[in-house]
Amino acid sequence: MLTAGRALMAKEGFSTMAEAHHLAVVQYCATRLGPGAGDLVSTFNRYRLRRHGVIYGQAPEVGENEAKKAIENAGLFLKAISERLG
Repeated sequence: MLTAGRALMAKEGFSTMAEAHHLAVVQYCATRLGPGAGDLVSTFNRYRLRRHGVIYGQAPEVGENEAKKAIENAGLFLKAISERLG
């Protein structure tokens, strides 16, 4: 999801260099994909926070069901980005 969001930004002439670049990508996607993709962007942001917790030992590991759902949501997000990219 992060890579797809960054691809959208790059296509539109933007990049992230800030320390909080994951958040910047989420915020950019929220503005560019519009309200119709609000649930997907919210999911993307939840995964961003979840990833942070797992990486830094503040949250339990990702279970199989959670991973499967994340893959499913990533597919929907990729479709939304792809449609935006044309």
